[in-house]
Amino acid sequence: MNVQQLFSHLHEKKSQRRKVKEAVRSELENAKGYGEVKEKLELLLKQKREIKQEVARKNDALFSKEERLSKEITEIEEQLNGAAFSQLVKGKDVTVRDLKNVPYDPVVTVKFKKADEGLGW
Repeated sequence: MNVQQLFSHLHEKKSQRRKVKEAVRSELENAKGYGEVKEKLELLLKQKREIKQEVARKNDALFSKEERLSKEITEIEEQLNGAAFSQLVKGKDVTVRDLKNVPYDPVVTVKFKKADEGLGW
């Protein structure tokens, strides 16, 4: 199959999955006890959020540091991805190693998003 055929096939399968998920959701809503368990879960998740917020208020410096480190990690990952992709395009080796000398090879993923009209490749 060519790219267009695969893309169309993917959308067809996603449409089918959406319909099946709706049927599953309907069956779950009608299942005995499901609504009660769902409500209990929502209450527990709310309590979890409240506890986390309280702990965060008491340990603001620690939570701020975690948030800052997460942002820095995301930025470094973006830089690493860009540098690795540039090397791949140039045909260069992009294998990296961790502190234990374990090699890591790049994994490239292509995704599609809706294009503006008339701006196709």
